Amino acid sequence: VTVSGTTYTKKGAKDMALPYVNDPASSPALSKTKVQDALDHPGGWFWSMSDADYKAIKKWISEGALNN
Repeated sequence: VTVSGTTYTKKGAKDMALPYVNDPASSPALSKTKVQDALDHPGGWFWSMSDADYKAIKKWISEGALNN
């Protein structure tokens, strides 16, 4: 999308994951949605670090956020 001569690119899940391959727990996809961080994120929380979905996403990030 281009607005007033500035082009903006929509970021997806991989954009939030790839920079965190070596520290997946620090990715915004995980860190901003944990129970412990609910006060820092206005959207609330989805899971704790022991939930299966959290573990699956953490593994996906650590493997390079492949299309799997």
